[in-house]
Amino acid sequence: MGASLRRRGGLWLASAIVTLAAGCGGGRPSTGFPTLGAVGCPGTPGVPSDGSTFTVGLTDRVNFRHAPIPANDSEAILFRLLYETLVEVDCEGKARPGLARSWEIGERETWTFLPRESFRFHGEVRLAGRLGRGDLGEREPVREEEDPRPEPGRWPRKAMRITLTEGGAGSLHVHPYSSRDDILYLLDHPTLSFGHRGVFRMGPERIGLGTLGEFSGDGDRTGAWTLRWSPAKGVAAPAPEEIHFRVLPGTDPRDLAGADVDLIPLRDREAIDFFARTTDFVLTPMPFTPIYFLITRDENLSALADDAMIEDLARRVVRAEGRPAETISAIRVSGRDGDPGAPGGEPGRRILYPEPDRDARVIAERFAALTPGGSGPVVTGLRHRAFHSSLHAGSDAAYVLPVRLRNPRQTILREEILSAAPWIVGRGGTAIPLVETRAVLATRPGLVGIDCGYDAVPRLEHAGWEPRWRWP
Repeated sequence: MGASLRRRGGLWLASAIVTLAAGCGGGRPSTGFPTLGAVGCPGTPGVPSDGSTFTVGLTDRVNFRHAPIPANDSEAILFRLLYETLVEVDCEGKARPGLARSWEIGERETWTFLPRESFRFHGEVRLAGRLGRGDLGEREPVREEEDPRPEPGRWPRKAMRITLTEGGAGSLHVHPYSSRDDILYLLDHPTLSFGHRGVFRMGPERIGLGTLGEFSGDGDRTGAWTLRWSPAKGVAAPAPEEIHFRVLPGTDPRDLAGADVDLIPLRDREAIDFFARTTDFVLTPMPFTPIYFLITRDENLSALADDAMIEDLARRVVRAEGRPAETISAIRVSGRDGDPGAPGGEPGRRILYPEPDRDARVIAERFAALTPGGSGPVVTGLRHRAFHSSLHAGSDAAYVLPVRLRNPRQTILREEILSAAPWIVGRGGTAIPLVETRAVLATRPGLVGIDCGYDAVPRLEHAGWEPRWRWP
């Protein structure tokens, strides 16, 4: 069962990318974990002119089959302009309206959500799968039971049932399968977001429609994209007339300083230092995310992660600005022999990381270099889906997993990790928080109205130039 979304006037129809469980999901998450607190509210203060146009330079490879769960900063920025969740968690850790303008809780802990006035939910509620298999193109949704391969971040879909009330505003009803006090925070998870079934389709122009706006543009198989985004009717002012995106994978961000680019997300410390020395850009640090975890059953590897090593990783090894992940407690589970699905035997001799994450790679290399004895583990990078499939199976020595922080509930963070690596409970394992890093936004002076949520993803739908200011 899924849901669809139609804009008033029938201009376009969207399918929910929510996947709903056919049976009851897991039980109530364990309690006793503190909240993570506010992440602060960085941004570019000021009131922009309505109808601005500006250009964003992105240097990560964008793969739309990852949608709606991003694998890097570039995907996070683009996906946020396509998809919305019913509720958003702001930078102070508070739930606020997203696609839903209001909500209330009724009998049997059933939540009712009304969409904002520009939209209505419409259609039969049904299961929906992920988007296209390739970088481009589209396909029909696949029922979850017909597509058993591991999907990162899939677990929130199994925690609730969503039904639709036809007529009127087309309200949605959310029925958690178990009593939990974090349902509003869980609904901000990107896997419970709404958008179109076929986000990008082949043609003279590859076009994407979202609840916030419309993408158009062109791309090639090398990963280079030129995209334009324009807001949907009903997006509150001020809103840009257009946002232009230049997606240039592998480009040194410093090469964009003299180009016609107004906003660049940075991770590399050398690039940050370069932009700090120019008066053509203003630097704004974002909240710290992701958190890099070492997930392993190997006691020798987990013993290496002491305070001194974590401090060295944060200050000297990772290329982004980093710090020890001190606010997160390690997840250590003793395990129960004989649990179904648990990997048996000795773990393999690889430390895996997701390509092309450079910080994950150097962290894995440091653990391999410090392993005592003879030949240490082999560091191997795998692409997104292959990495998560291997992590789900748990047959290798260790995994370096970046986890994006999305809300202040550690219970949800724990569920995220245990769903990605269920063998931690099956045979015992450890998920050790190592370091957390952050991006820095480089923006032209006068570009204001950018803020972020708890997930540290810049929100651009209300950004623009200050009155009487245009660059150059």
